[in-house]
Amino acid sequence: MVEGAAVGANDSNQDLGPYGARATIRSVPVATYSARWRKAGPMLPVVWVLCAVAIITAAVRSRRHPDAVRAGRIAVGFLYVVAGAAVNAFFLLRGDDYGEFADSSSIPYVRDTWRSVVVPNHDVWISLLIVFELLVGVLAVSGGRRTQVAYAAAIVFHIALLSFGWGFSLWSVPMVVALATLLRAERR
Repeated sequence: MVEGAAVGANDSNQDLGPYGARATIRSVPVATYSARWRKAGPMLPVVWVLCAVAIITAAVRSRRHPDAVRAGRIAVGFLYVVAGAAVNAFFLLRGDDYGEFADSSSIPYVRDTWRSVVVPNHDVWISLLIVFELLVGVLAVSGGRRTQVAYAAAIVFHIALLSFGWGFSLWSVPMVVALATLLRAERR
C-alpha cells in the first residue's frame, strides 16, 4: 500500500464516493500518521505517549502531592512547545500538506471544510496552530491564572480533535480528563 493511502484505497470493487473518490474505511487515523511518523522517526509517537503518561500521572497525583502540579505544568508545556509546535513547524518546513488529516472524520462537514479551507492554505493554518501551541505551552509553565487559561485552551483543543475521527478519542478523552484535573488543582 502507498504511504498515507487510506485503507482499502486499492480495492477496485469499491464504489465511488460523493466526490468521485474511492470510499475508505473511516477508522483510526493510522494510515494518515504512519507515513508522517516514519518520516519523522520512531521517536515522535514515543514522545507523545511519554508526555501523556507524565500529564496523566501528574493529574492523578495532584490532589495529594503539590509537586505534581508543577510536574503537570512542565509536561503540558513540553507537549505543546516541543511535541506540538516544534514538530508541526518541522513538518511545515519539510513541506507536509496535512491533506489527509481529516480523512478519518465521520463528519462530512469536517472533511469537506478541511479539504476546501485548510489544505489550500495549510501554510497559514498550520502556522496559526504552531502559534497556538507555543502560546499554550508557554502559558502552561507560567503558573497562576496563565496556566489555567492554557489548560482551558488545551481542553477545548482536545475536544475539537474528537471531530477528526474516533481514533482521536484514544488520545483526547484521557487528556481532557487529565487537563481538567490539573486545572482543578491549579484553582485550589
